[in-house]
Amino acid sequence: TSSGTGVENVKVSFCHIDPATGLNDVREAFCPLQMFMTDKRGRFQGEIRVSDPSWTNLFEYFNITAEKIEVMPNGAVVNHQFLPPSQIMSLRHSIGKVSTSIVDNTSVALTGYVRFDPTNVGGNDCPFAGVPVNLLRSSGEVTTVISAADGFYQFSVSQGEVVHVYISDFQGHSWNSKLVATKSNTTYAPSRSPSAKPSYMP
Repeated sequence: TSSGTGVENVKVSFCHIDPATGLNDVREAFCPLQMFMTDKRGRFQGEIRVSDPSWTNLFEYFNITAEKIEVMPNGAVVNHQFLPPSQIMSLRHSIGKVSTSIVDNTSVALTGYVRFDPTNVGGNDCPFAGVPVNLLRSSGEVTTVISAADGFYQFSVSQGEVVHVYISDFQGHSWNSKLVATKSNTTYAPSRSPSAKPSYMP
């Protein structure tokens, strides 16, 4: 997403570009040449073959595209839109590692902070690090992230998706929550919503 939240299950394809046409090589073995799937952090890695008996250039060029299609619980189909829609990357055999970045403009970043209740810490704003924060999707899938040193956590959800964010029992704490902000095209469960604070210290 534009906020930097990773989007999982995105199919990233690499196609070899035919230097004679400047377009994707239509031969099946070269388009796609390789495909990867992003993990929960929105990352992918793998090897790309940059040599072939029919390739004679010092640099070879590849077209990178991303695709993700979701079917929502209400039956709506969400075809994710990425920016840029495609990227051209040049590679040569001697290059060991390269990276690329693609932004999903369809997903929404859901962010929040886990903090101690100020009334229990002398009115101070104290973050709570290392707390497992869970996101429950309508499909029943649960994604868990750990709050950072400043208490921050984030998830990536699709537009129109209904989600529930909650913190299970953790080190004897009880929890209160407050919904700080929403986007109109995403529905958040009203209870145990993005900002959570333990009601007392252990």
